Amino acid sequence: MTAFGTLTAESTLAVERALTRDPAETRYMLVVSALGGLLVVGRFVRHWRVDRTALAFVPRERSRGDRPDDDGPDRRGARACEGRADHSATTDDPRTSTHRDQRKRTRGGGGPRA
Repeated sequence: MTAFGTLTAESTLAVERALTRDPAETRYMLVVSALGGLLVVGRFVRHWRVDRTALAFVPRERSRGDRPDDDGPDRRGARACEGRADHSATTDDPRTSTHRDQRKRTRGGGGPRA
């Protein structure tokens, strides 16, 4: 209950307006706030650590197997390349065989092939 009014004496309030709230609304507010707080604490603990020498919070080092949290361009690129072979270590030429074949066809007259 919330009351608005004027304090007339030490312990007397002349109420001008009073509001009541359903107890279920208060429970809902507290539960949602607690869940949100746990989510924030969990993310903080997961991504930060205490550096005892500096007495400060510092970001945790990421291991090679960690994924980025967001689905930014790095993550989409990783998904797009899954299942494809990496040929960058096998050749010094940045052009692929498809590029070379296309170049040969365009030099050879450029006409349609039968």
